[in-house]
Amino acid sequence: MYLSKWTMTAEEYSMNFMFNRYLVHQSVCDIFDEPSVKFQLSMDKGQVTILIQSITASKNVPSIGKFLSKPIDINLFTAGTYRIEVDLNSIRQLSMEDRKRSKKIPVVGNDVIQWVNDRASRWGIECIEVTVNPTKNDVITKGSNRINCRWHKVTIAANVTDVNSFHDMILKGIGSQRAFGFGMVKAIKILPR
Repeated sequence: MYLSKWTMTAEEYSMNFMFNRYLVHQSVCDIFDEPSVKFQLSMDKGQVTILIQSITASKNVPSIGKFLSKPIDINLFTAGTYRIEVDLNSIRQLSMEDRKRSKKIPVVGNDVIQWVNDRASRWGIECIEVTVNPTKNDVITKGSNRINCRWHKVTIAANVTDVNSFHDMILKGIGSQRAFGFGMVKAIKILPR
């Protein structure tokens, strides 16, 4: 696994990506030549940081901003207690009588806590506490389509119960709309006092 940090000024970001997360996704995939690459976008004080997680090393170096990359051994994530942070776009399948007509709806508000707790065991964790920041809305353009994304900054304090499932969660991410920079898991081990 590789972790990369791509930083640029807000002006460079605006000129090259026009605040469109899908254009960022396309550029990140070009750098890594990998469809499963995940990224998380943050803006602070005139600087944009794109944190990128990939399976392979970068194939290219972007022509704008600063780019740093290093390998991370997934086996560093062992049993213990972690603070997990994720920009989460959670959805729920709404079943209709006709399966073809069922649809996906966003999970918002306090329902996100239940959504996380319901899935924790498949991710190899047991939640101690789940904190959800207010819902944010983004409209993302992919070609001629406009896609509405409702997402939350979620922090989870959790004990790892199954290291292999935990590794799988870190590598694959969680939630939907990963192509738009959602679902990348940042896990930080909490050391005992």
